[in-house]
Amino acid sequence: MPRHSRSALRAPERATSFRMRHDLQGLRAYAVLIVIATHVWGVPTGGHVTVDMFFVISGFLITGLLLREQSLFGRVSLRAFFGRRVKRLLPAAAVVGALTITFSALMFSAARRNSVLEDGLWSMLLVQNWHLATVQTDYFAADGPVSPFQHYWSLSVEEQFYLFWPVLMVLVFSLIGRSTDAPDSRRSRLARGAVGGLLVAMTLASWAWSLHDSAAAPTTAYFSTLDRAWEIGCGAVIAFGVRCWERVAPRLGVALLWLGVVGLGVSMAVVPETPGFPAPWGTLPVLATGAVLIGGANPAVRVPTFLANRVTDYLGGLSYSLYLCHFPVLVLLRSVDPSVGWLTLPICGALAVSVHHAVEVPRMRGAWFSWSPPAAARLRESFQGTAPFMLIGLATVTILMSAVAIHAVRPRSVPSPPDAAVTTDETRVHDTDVDRDASGGGADMSAVAALQTQLTAALAATSWPTFDPPVERARDEHPTDDCGRLDDPLPLSSCTFGPADASVRMMLVGDSTAAYLADALVTLVKEPSSDVRLMTRTAYGCSFSDLPAGPAVSDECIDFRNTAMDDVEREHPDVLLIVNTYGSIELADKSIMPVATWSKALTTFATRADAAAGTVVHLSPPPPGPDPTECITPGGSPERCVTSSSGAWAARWTAVEFIAERLHQTAIDIRPLVCVVSRCPVFAGNTLIRFDGVHLAPAYARKMAPGLRELLMPVLDQAEAPAEQSDG
Repeated sequence: MPRHSRSALRAPERATSFRMRHDLQGLRAYAVLIVIATHVWGVPTGGHVTVDMFFVISGFLITGLLLREQSLFGRVSLRAFFGRRVKRLLPAAAVVGALTITFSALMFSAARRNSVLEDGLWSMLLVQNWHLATVQTDYFAADGPVSPFQHYWSLSVEEQFYLFWPVLMVLVFSLIGRSTDAPDSRRSRLARGAVGGLLVAMTLASWAWSLHDSAAAPTTAYFSTLDRAWEIGCGAVIAFGVRCWERVAPRLGVALLWLGVVGLGVSMAVVPETPGFPAPWGTLPVLATGAVLIGGANPAVRVPTFLANRVTDYLGGLSYSLYLCHFPVLVLLRSVDPSVGWLTLPICGALAVSVHHAVEVPRMRGAWFSWSPPAAARLRESFQGTAPFMLIGLATVTILMSAVAIHAVRPRSVPSPPDAAVTTDETRVHDTDVDRDASGGGADMSAVAALQTQLTAALAATSWPTFDPPVERARDEHPTDDCGRLDDPLPLSSCTFGPADASVRMMLVGDSTAAYLADALVTLVKEPSSDVRLMTRTAYGCSFSDLPAGPAVSDECIDFRNTAMDDVEREHPDVLLIVNTYGSIELADKSIMPVATWSKALTTFATRADAAAGTVVHLSPPPPGPDPTECITPGGSPERCVTSSSGAWAARWTAVEFIAERLHQTAIDIRPLVCVVSRCPVFAGNTLIRFDGVHLAPAYARKMAPGLRELLMPVLDQAEAPAEQSDG
């Protein structure tokens, strides 16, 4: 029997294919609100599972539309499908992206502007998820500024899936079925079964791979299309059985729907972001969403009022624009003032309404731009209908622009320089074994005093200097970079510096804070007058302590730190320097490791090292603070980048001092090189102190090398004395 034409069946198709599921609109509404709440306030902790909900719903709806088109017309038009996807997603995403780049250019430093522009490009090319997987990004990670385009990764996953899935459907249908076959013919059923079977196999394969990858590479698995395809596939599988689900008894449908809603609630309370995500933990929200899809398929099923009402219907339709707008608004607001994140709700709400009505809906329903008279008339009508929403968006943008301008030009308070007497007392070096004052240190330490003068001036500054090197290159020229590799670490001989016949043999161990402090030590031992040989055994993300395996401690880290300890016991250095980050360490249950547990782990390694090294020295890392690429903004004040060494950092340092005193080791506080009392600027002179939130910039590490030598001099003198006595 010949097929009907598309024009003849266009009206029936709309009547049968676009029945709005109020329960699905409700799910979308709650999902996007929960995403916003999680990003703004951090609750619920499992709010990330809403992305899984969107994936399942998307797979169900898109596959259902493709199957209906195949049934009605005997074929699927790939050109029409991809045209609809572009019209549905691209205009709103492009408008929000353009606004994001514009505001980023006004508010961020040059380095961060370039980064945002790059992220925007990855997003528009629909490969943002792979970009984030490559750079190993976590939402609001502490090791760098958050990209306002970070949330575009889920759009990339969806569209990558839809680049191959419709093509695969068309290929199988064309190989097995014919366009003239009736929908219920044997050949049509065989083709539909083959496509469904292939989909089930692909979904199971993706789930199995996700199960493996979530354990082996959790960050990559979070963003990977291969690891997420099974979630979209589950929704697609459900779409194949929609005729069966529509005949489910209403009571059973209600039970399934409620089971799904409860399952989603439980998921948001118990499902962790890592480890074991997206598989196996993602299985719970995916199955729960599937239960809602199946349970509400029968039109006779009474959907709960909280899930189906005018508000949720509207918010469900608005969900895409809300999702696009909320994250850039949040990131931009927090860059101005971290305490005003709550303003994300009203601002992104106004923007989303304007983008939805003025851009998303008109482009989704209208034709592509054309200059023909009828098209021009339709364009005028569209503009008249969307003009109020354009005004809303314009007003919102104007308010934001005004806020940025006010923030940029408002008067700044100038911090008073600290009292010199207090500075001398509170920035002293704590040394349990050596009396530094007796060896010529103390108040006459000229290099430290020179740095203190520059640091005090930086605390009083009201404008930015011309940085050398510039902010975007502050991480460059790090010659010991390869010596911090955790994966395939270099041999100790390749990370040894200074004269081979030096009388003092010093070894540096620790994590990335030690790796970037190494530049200062290498500068010292390479001086012509140096009599110190330096060996470095550091690793990014791996502290020199007996921390248990978990989210923050990989198996590779355990192997590396054991190798480092073996090197200490084999080399017997005269001086062993231990430097570890004082940042929070997350346990498997998402809680933060107590200081007592951290202290015990450090004590274990310090005790073992004490038997092999002449003198064990605990050096403090620089106190953490705002990322310079985030807090250094056009028209901004240096005061925004000032940090404090109080709080968690001070608690860790107190614990280290106690360990050093109990084990008769040495604790040296490097704050005189980076802070004045407990206040720490982000620059000294025209040099950035940190290139991110925690690590010393290589240029500043070299600049502070003379001051570090003065702090270490008592220990080095003590190490040289036995050697000279032995030579005599």
